[in-house]
Amino acid sequence: MNAGRIETASDDANAFFVVGCGGALAGEQIAIVDPQTRTRLSHDRVGEIWVRGRNVAGGYWGNEEASRETFAAQIEGEPDADWLRTGDLGFIDAVGDLFVTGRIKDVIIVRGANHYPQDIEHTAQASAACLRAGFGAAFSVLDAESQERLVIVQEVERSHRHKLDIDEIAAGIREAVAEEHGLSVSDVVLVRPGSIPKTTSGKIQRRLTRTLWCNGDLAPLAAAMRRPAAAPQP
Repeated sequence: MNAGRIETASDDANAFFVVGCGGALAGEQIAIVDPQTRTRLSHDRVGEIWVRGRNVAGGYWGNEEASRETFAAQIEGEPDADWLRTGDLGFIDAVGDLFVTGRIKDVIIVRGANHYPQDIEHTAQASAACLRAGFGAAFSVLDAESQERLVIVQEVERSHRHKLDIDEIAAGIREAVAEEHGLSVSDVVLVRPGSIPKTTSGKIQRRLTRTLWCNGDLAPLAAAMRRPAAAPQP
C-alpha cells in the first residue's frame, strides 16, 4: 500500500488492516483519482477519493476560486461531470466497497515511498506504557541538505512525566519504528499532556505541530533529540 497499489499480503506480518466504509449511496458516485494527473484509477490502486451526487454542497461561501478547485474538479477525459475532491486517500475494492487510508496533506514521503502518519504514531505509542495513545504527531521536515527527516512529537501520560528515562523511551520509539516501517526517526520529542494541538473534533493537527516544532515553540520534557536545521514544508 505504501507504493500506492493494493496487493494480497503473503502473511499477516506483512499485512495492513483497513476498515471498509461500504459502497456509494443511492444517487452518489465515488471515484479514485490520481491527484496529480487527475486520471481515474483502477480498484487495485490508492488515490484521492472524489465524490459527486446531489448530497454534495455547491461550494464555499464567497470563495469562487476555491470552489472551482475543490467542488468542480474534473477527471481527465470526462469533461461532463464535476466532482468534489475530498483530500482523502483510499481505494475501492473489486466489489465496490470504499476504504479510506489517510489524508493527502499528512502523508510522509521518504525515499519515494508513502507512509501514513497514523501508522507510525500507533507504532511509537505502543512502544512504552507511558506514552499517550492518540496524542502523537509524526511528520517530515527538510534538513539543511534538503533531505526528508522523520520527526515524532509524543505526549506522555501525566502520571509518568516525572519519572521518565527520556533516552530509553526515545530509543524504544526509534527501534519500534525502524522494525515496523523501515524508517529512521531523526527526532523524538516528548512533551507534556495538552501540548499537541487538535481540532475541535479531536483530530491531531500534524501540520500545525510541525510548524510549532520548526519554530521552536514546543517545550520538550528533555533535550534528548538531535535537531537538524529544518524549515516547514509548503
